[in-house]
Amino acid sequence: MLEAPDGDLWVRDVKTGTKLPDSALQLGVYAEAIEQSYGIRPRWGDYFMCKNNAPTKPFELSGYTAARLGRWFARLDRAINAGVFIPNPGDACRVCSVSQYCDAVGSEWEAYGGSDFGA
Repeated sequence: MLEAPDGDLWVRDVKTGTKLPDSALQLGVYAEAIEQSYGIRPRWGDYFMCKNNAPTKPFELSGYTAARLGRWFARLDRAINAGVFIPNPGDACRVCSVSQYCDAVGSEWEAYGGSDFGA
């Protein structure tokens, strides 16, 4: 966590890879954790990209509330427990350890049982 020149708190996550994060979700989780732990809420955050030696554009984090994050994580937990894994094709497919079984990009998706879940 950093302090901006105007005194506002700032969340920063250091990234060593080359891909720029396209979401502030991780920063929003950090902001909520800081608020729950210390009673102070960082409003802004960024990712510091080591390969560029510079931060990303700032992200406004007030939308990542406990209620909203709680809903998202509860839904994720229910989906995992139900065995529902919706494909999210993109750059990460090339490094995904189970992509061969993915209904969207895998060549062996039928070995996993298909994607219809009995439908």
